[in-house]
Amino acid sequence: MPTRNLVIRKTLPSPLLLSATLHDPVQPALEKSAFALLPPEQAASIAGNRREQDRRLRTLVRLLLAEGLLLLEGRPFQDSLGRLAQTAAGRPFVRDCDWECSFSHSHELALCLIGHRDWRGRLGIDAEHLHPLPLEEVAVAFCAEEQNDIAKATDPQGRLFQLWTRKEAALKALGSGFLQEPATINLLSPRPVPLMPDLWSANLALQGLSAYAVAIATEKGPISSIRWMSPYAAGQDTQLYQVAEVLP
Repeated sequence: MPTRNLVIRKTLPSPLLLSATLHDPVQPALEKSAFALLPPEQAASIAGNRREQDRRLRTLVRLLLAEGLLLLEGRPFQDSLGRLAQTAAGRPFVRDCDWECSFSHSHELALCLIGHRDWRGRLGIDAEHLHPLPLEEVAVAFCAEEQNDIAKATDPQGRLFQLWTRKEAALKALGSGFLQEPATINLLSPRPVPLMPDLWSANLALQGLSAYAVAIATEKGPISSIRWMSPYAAGQDTQLYQVAEVLP
């Protein structure tokens, strides 16, 4: 497995977002090696996906997690991937690790978000490829106030995906995923989840990924910036990262 210079420290005040696309020049041997290091139940779940695209994306998000933990604390790939587990609600975590993580993949994009649990608690990331989607088909996920907000927006489709990704990211940060009814979270309320008053979510602007809506959520309050890396993009220097814009 690869080695990287330890260029990112956990003392920096923002989480780390790693991205990859199916068009990045990721060496097939690297994906294969990462898959082989996964616990048997996760490998079997991925292998059960009918489409190769889905199998690759699910492997890529885990490969990004291993890359991130190697950069953040020098954790070997085999340790990160071999200790990877998930809760009954599907939230991923690495056993005996102080870093929280969240996965998302859509169309040709894979994302992994990593942050220290002592800083903002659980995290959530979500991405959705933009495509025509009538509100009527997903109205059940939104409360009445949110539906009205989408309908009155200048760009209803764009607003729908903004709120949809924020909601899914928030559900991941809650740790419940879609075991909780999405409409019970009102993103337009100062307290979307009354029992978790510090839950926060926002959309991100990622350069070169305008075909996707992306959102982040944290268990314990807002953040102003996100470090962002694409370690497998052509010409990418793995010692550098960008700052992703947090949209108002």
